[in-house]
Amino acid sequence: MDERFARRLLESRNVGIRQVRVEKTPQGSGEQFVRERYPVEVRAYRSQQRENVGLLVLTDADEMTVDQRRRTLDIALEQSGQTRREAAERIALMLPKRNMETWVWHLCGNVVDEETEYKPKPLPADGSSAGRGALQHLQ
Repeated sequence: MDERFARRLLESRNVGIRQVRVEKTPQGSGEQFVRERYPVEVRAYRSQQRENVGLLVLTDADEMTVDQRRRTLDIALEQSGQTRREAAERIALMLPKRNMETWVWHLCGNVVDEETEYKPKPLPADGSSAGRGALQHLQ
């Protein structure tokens, strides 16, 4: 869902996405994957800085604050011998507090908070449509 959300968000903002490379999270910790991949992707971005190139990083803050999650990414850069992300760089961090579903629920007009779990519940065994919710349109 994260990739679909990011693509639709970029398209809705008229950001050209002719060539997009997506690093999909393998089985295991998505947070760890992003934290370990971030320095590699920043280095690649910095080596080819052009006006039409950017880096979009999407990871949940989970139980941390957004600032704490941002700091873990800063530390990962520093540990790889790189400087922190500069304001002028085209590196965007999308850091929903809880998870991406929180943003989707909000964008669908629902009132949300940063603590409630908004991930969809499994569909009922009887096959009824209850529980499909607002996330269906992203599938």
